[in-house]
Amino acid sequence: MKVYEGRSAGVDAEAAVIEATSGWPDTVEMIFAFHSPRLDAQEVAAKLARTFPATRIVGCTTAGEFLGDSHCKGCLLYTSPSPRDRTR
Repeated sequence: MKVYEGRSAGVDAEAAVIEATSGWPDTVEMIFAFHSPRLDAQEVAAKLARTFPATRIVGCTTAGEFLGDSHCKGCLLYTSPSPRDRTR
């Protein structure tokens, strides 16, 4: 199983989604999204839905974002498990 991960410290939801998913395949089965409340949740969800229309997306705002062994405050983080290794 391949796990895709991405992060962005951008303040614009659309640009943050693009940065955080850079290098990901065009389709993934599920995305777990964790983001700072400083980003508009509706804008983040809308951009994710446009970028990955066939993907299940689960998300929430957080008080601190963790990815692997690193911590980021005020970031947008994604992780996506994928059964196959597909790259853009």
